[in-house]
Amino acid sequence: MDKSYVVFVLSLLAGVLVVAVLSGCSDQNAGIAPSDQMKENYAGGIKDISKIAPANLTNGVISYTNLKQIREDTGMQNAYAMLVEGLRVFNLTFSVNAEDIDSYVRGIGWGAITGSFDIEGVRNALNNLEFSQGEYKGVEFWTPQSNDNGAIAVMENMLIFGEKDVVMGIIDNMKGAKSSLYDYSESVRTVVDDLPDGFIMRLVPSAGLYYEGAEAIGASVVKDVDGTLKLIGVFKFNSSTYAEKVGPEIETNFQKSPYYSDVSLVQSGEIVKVVAELDAGNATEFVVRMGY
Repeated sequence: MDKSYVVFVLSLLAGVLVVAVLSGCSDQNAGIAPSDQMKENYAGGIKDISKIAPANLTNGVISYTNLKQIREDTGMQNAYAMLVEGLRVFNLTFSVNAEDIDSYVRGIGWGAITGSFDIEGVRNALNNLEFSQGEYKGVEFWTPQSNDNGAIAVMENMLIFGEKDVVMGIIDNMKGAKSSLYDYSESVRTVVDDLPDGFIMRLVPSAGLYYEGAEAIGASVVKDVDGTLKLIGVFKFNSSTYAEKVGPEIETNFQKSPYYSDVSLVQSGEIVKVVAELDAGNATEFVVRMGY
């Protein structure tokens, strides 16, 4: 098989082109569990992901989508159908049906999916892509025969794929290495500890390009008991001065967005927290945009 095709497959699945973290940002517009839970479908969200993502993965956006929750919500069936269509690539590459995916994660140069997979079907697909099977710290580990810098870790209900060093680093943290974003970044810890679990979540580990003085940004889309969809955003700044200065800009950007019908903002020290109710007429489009 053409070497360039293998590179294309890995880069495509790793989600190199990641969508913006928040619709309310400036014009720059399920989580993987620790090793003792590796056989469970993760749904812990961005906090669990930050605990296994290597500490050097500070570029871009890390995204998490809990497809299982969306699939089981009768009010989000249109959004689910559109999200599933965007995941058909996994059938073409890994022989994984999009409907069998319960959650997926994307970052720059890596990604992961969980669900109910035909592992033998996955192995056959990787053989067809000219990957070789090996092992890394007890985890089934596939690398391209062309020696490209890519790898895929295969577990009972989880596939992790992307750059080889990144996939190895994720496995290291799953095995207790304590060299994750959560371990090394106080700003990341502050943000993810303050975010509620949502069915769509985002983390920007290094957020200076979005707002002046911002260190990290997190977002979580949740559904209240009354059925109202809301986005909660947490912005960590390097000082309370910047938080106070930039807070009004953040609020204005959210208020100008067509996706929100109600916006509230609270600034406390270095933290700015936004709660924005989603406009019902644009909710499906928003969920699809955020869910990819």
